[in-house]
Amino acid sequence: MKRLQFALVSLLTLTAIAFTLGCGSSSTLSNPVFTQMAFWSDRAGSDSGGMWVIHVDGSSPTMVPTQTEGDVYGPSMNAGASAIVFAANSNIWATNMSGSTQAQLPLTGTEAYIAEISPDGKHIVASESVNDHYNLFVMSEDGSNPLNLTTTFPTGVTDCYSASFSADTKKIVFQCQGSNLNGLYTINLDGTGLTTVYTTPTFYIDTPAFSPDGKTIFFVNCDGTYTLNSVPATGGDPIVLITAPYDIYELKVFNSHIYYTLYDGTAGKYRIFQANLDGTGSTPITEASSNSWLYNYTY
Repeated sequence: MKRLQFALVSLLTLTAIAFTLGCGSSSTLSNPVFTQMAFWSDRAGSDSGGMWVIHVDGSSPTMVPTQTEGDVYGPSMNAGASAIVFAANSNIWATNMSGSTQAQLPLTGTEAYIAEISPDGKHIVASESVNDHYNLFVMSEDGSNPLNLTTTFPTGVTDCYSASFSADTKKIVFQCQGSNLNGLYTINLDGTGLTTVYTTPTFYIDTPAFSPDGKTIFFVNCDGTYTLNSVPATGGDPIVLITAPYDIYELKVFNSHIYYTLYDGTAGKYRIFQANLDGTGSTPITEASSNSWLYNYTY
């Protein structure tokens, strides 16, 4: 689902990124284990907030300095915790965990909406505007070798936004929308094998993610009362896993858990929650005294 856009800034050098992305022992794993995750929070006391990393159990939050002049959106990291990729100022950026090697990556389109790094750290999938329509591109970790996965859009849609990789980086799941159709699709890393998983005319589909075994896809239903859902990766009818008193936004999957953003009515804050893959055992992992989002507060 399309949200906030950013202003353009000047290009930074790409040299440092070539040495920081795609590293770590997890780059060769078919079932990578994540120990940390990236997110956006105002816990530092600034209204504009900033980028943070945290252990997947919610411990040891650490702020990552950024050199961008606008809000960070959709930060993601590889399983080896050696790199973070995010959108800001309508561009794609990459940095290491300390923020010391931040660089702007080249675009094929005129602006970027969101970007996600693969678990092995070797690829990025990003939504970029081309001729006033958002296309999905997969590229190398330094932004080179871009491949447009949506040169031909799935039937009935005109823009594609949220996307993420399977655990083995062989497939990508993504969300598209048209004037009266919203769809969930998968495609191979090389652009072959486009498969329609689920379509609906009645609500938005957002932030889809594979289960670790690649057999299930999780997504958020964005239609007034937002829910967290699952559907077989081969297609079928969705199952509602979580319906909360307040709206559920944005999800990601790490290891054997789903992580999602939810407004905590008691605390009066947006917090990141963790749940089992079947939707049970939901619990907040970020503090109740500040706002935290997997992407950014743009609702």
